[in-house]
Amino acid sequence: VVVEELAAIGVREIVAVDLAASLYAEVPSGTIVLVSDAVCEDGTSKHYVPGVKEVAVADELSSRLASKLALRDIPFTTGRVWSTDAPYRETAPEVLKYRSRDAVLVDMETAAFLAAGSALGVETASLLVAADTLFDDWQPPFDGRRVQTSLRIAARAARECLLA
Repeated sequence: VVVEELAAIGVREIVAVDLAASLYAEVPSGTIVLVSDAVCEDGTSKHYVPGVKEVAVADELSSRLASKLALRDIPFTTGRVWSTDAPYRETAPEVLKYRSRDAVLVDMETAAFLAAGSALGVETASLLVAADTLFDDWQPPFDGRRVQTSLRIAARAARECLLA
C-alpha cells in the first residue's frame, strides 16, 4: 500500500528498513543485512510480478546504500531474504529449503515491497536487521538493545542515501 501511494505522488526511490529472522548462527541478532533479492513465497508479490520466483533490489540504489554504510565503517552483510505470509509457522524443512536457495533471513514484507517497486517503476532497496532466529528452533532476539541500535544505524544510512 505504501509503495503504491508513494509512487502515485511521484516518489521514485524507497529504502525499507525492517526486522527479519536469521536462518544462520553467523547472522546473529543485531546484524544489518543489505538485501540482494527476495524469494517470493508471500501472497502479494504475484500480483505485481506474476510468475516471478525472486525479485531483486535496484542495483544502483543498493550500491549507494552500501557505500553509505561503508563510509561510516558500519559492518553489514549482503544476502537474500525469503518472504512468507506465515510468521512463526516456518518449519525446519522450510528453513533448510530456503537456506539451500541462499536465503539468510526470513520476513513477511520484502518480496512484496520489491515486487511493487519493480512493477510501479520505483527504485527499491532494503536494509534488514536480524532480530529473532530460526537456525536452531525459534529464539527471540538475544540482545534487544543491539537490535534497536542496528535499526537506528540502518535508518540513518537509508536517510543519508536518499538525501544524497
